[in-house]
Amino acid sequence: MDQDRAADAMDSTPTALSGGPPGMAYDVPPIAATGEPVDLRWVGSPWELTGLSFINFLLSIVTLGVYSFWGKTEVRRRLWSSVRLQGEPFHYTGTGRELLLGFLFAFFVVFMPVLLATIAVAVIFGVENELALNIFSLLIQALFFLLMGIAIYRARRYRLSRTLWRGIRGGMSGQPKSFAWLWIWTSMLTWMTLGWFAPQRAIEVQKRLHTETTFGNQSFDFKGDAGPLYPVFAVLWIGCFILFFAVIGGILAAIGFSNLGQVADGSFEGTGLQGIWILAILFGAFIIWSLLSSWYQARKLVLFARYTSFDQGRFRLDVTGRGLIGLILTNLLITIFSLTILSPVVQARTLKYFVDRMTIDGTIDFAKVMQSQSALGQGGEGLAQAFDVDAF
Repeated sequence: MDQDRAADAMDSTPTALSGGPPGMAYDVPPIAATGEPVDLRWVGSPWELTGLSFINFLLSIVTLGVYSFWGKTEVRRRLWSSVRLQGEPFHYTGTGRELLLGFLFAFFVVFMPVLLATIAVAVIFGVENELALNIFSLLIQALFFLLMGIAIYRARRYRLSRTLWRGIRGGMSGQPKSFAWLWIWTSMLTWMTLGWFAPQRAIEVQKRLHTETTFGNQSFDFKGDAGPLYPVFAVLWIGCFILFFAVIGGILAAIGFSNLGQVADGSFEGTGLQGIWILAILFGAFIIWSLLSSWYQARKLVLFARYTSFDQGRFRLDVTGRGLIGLILTNLLITIFSLTILSPVVQARTLKYFVDRMTIDGTIDFAKVMQSQSALGQGGEGLAQAFDVDAF
């Protein structure tokens, strides 16, 4: 301890330079800290996209859906520009043409061959051959599951490569096939463990995505384990287990145990009151599941942020299960009552929610970030659109 205090005292006093007059001290200027504090914020209101929402909706109808690719691109430009880093906006440079070409590629290269193969199997083996059809169906499901992992990675890579800040773009440094394999084996372990591998799977997937995410020539880092997730996941898993049997018991009580034979042979005719009770049981179960799931999802997102860093900056996210429930429910109501027309507003509300609660502690030396030299792909995100998955 005394040695530490002595060392601190030496560091805080002028140092005599060798070769100078005896006893004379020279002030040594402190070394300037590299980097700068990070300011990340959202500007504007999500409701500013209301007009654009109606324009996109009308033009998509007139063009039989073709304009939707350009409409989606314009929405992203508005969303990206509303996020400010160090007071400067992000820019989205993707085009509707790229999205359209990506969709056409997925349709003609993936889904059209699958459709033709399905018809061929039915013709060759006959529609009565259930064994052949079931085996083919399993193979198609396995193929689509593999393609889903590729779709998630390619969509993330595309959007990052079209995201600019101060003229520097983002990107992904890995390969979609490698991520797809990770996606498959972690999913298999999750099924084999009745879901208990899910927290570890979430960490493995996010670690791969984050560490292969780049901004210019610099990479993000992701360090952490799934340990803190398991207590919350245990509550979710046990709660869902109890909830499942409670729902089954409630439905059986609603229809009456004496009517089980009629239910089995399909001759049961329930009353309106029984139907109302069953709907009430299912709705209540959904609310309870949503509360448990949101608590777990909030914890997971908080850990993802805590484990992520860039240069000397560490991310921190302040979200709660209650906040997520409120966001999801209000977004759902907006979507339903607007007949999905206000989907861009919903996207903006979601992005604003997370940006407002995201903090980057420490500093980042933006001056050392140079443009990436990796090739800029020309494809869109057709597979992601086809599977209805999102990268962010």
